[in-house]
Amino acid sequence: MKPSILIYNDSQLQRQNLIDFLMELNMPMEIYEFEDAEEISKKIQEQKFDAIITDIIIKKESTINLIKKIREIYPSIYVVFITAYKNFIMEAVSECHCYDYISKPVNKERFQSTMKLILERVMEEKNIHKESNPKNLVINYNNQSFIIPIDKILFIEQCGYLSIIHTRDGTYRCVSTLVRLYNELNEDFFLTHKSFLVNLKNVSHVSYNRRTSGDIYFDQYDKTALLSVRKKSEFKKTLLNYNKQ
Repeated sequence: MKPSILIYNDSQLQRQNLIDFLMELNMPMEIYEFEDAEEISKKIQEQKFDAIITDIIIKKESTINLIKKIREIYPSIYVVFITAYKNFIMEAVSECHCYDYISKPVNKERFQSTMKLILERVMEEKNIHKESNPKNLVINYNNQSFIIPIDKILFIEQCGYLSIIHTRDGTYRCVSTLVRLYNELNEDFFLTHKSFLVNLKNVSHVSYNRRTSGDIYFDQYDKTALLSVRKKSEFKKTLLNYNKQ
């Protein structure tokens, strides 16, 4: 999977400048841009990001609490602050553990040098992870521990505070979020919906409804997983590429 970069800034022009600088690196990456913190809070529940680029003050509000929230979910995310506020560097380092703190106006060479190092590290980490993918998922529930072979997982469904793990041999429950489980699994899994995490390896076919969410089917299993409208295009592409491997 390509490194995923999140850019948060309320200025469309500044976001586009950073995107242009990144594209000049000619390195594999997926770039997502946001101008609203609430949108980011929702998105990070659905998708894992490798790096975030942001100002430290946006719309007269500090982004430090947002970064700390993201770090709770993705402790290894790379944080790069690009800002005119030089007096926040201590908080950025001590509270957000930022990788770099770049002053405005942005020096293109400095920014590209930082991002090139980050992208190289992320790709190296992903290759290491791919070579050492876990074989089992270990969960705990009601004072019992269960070892579930990852290949046998069809999909995982979020129901309130519980995650229900569907396999052809039965279902398992644990107290966890989908994002935390996603971080423990391998690259065969895809968040198709805010409440569903699907094992691409076990998908038999998909019913794409034109205006509503789709349904994902699995061989010899009568339950389906949901595919949200906003994830349809990305899922189609990911599933197609996965099946070509």
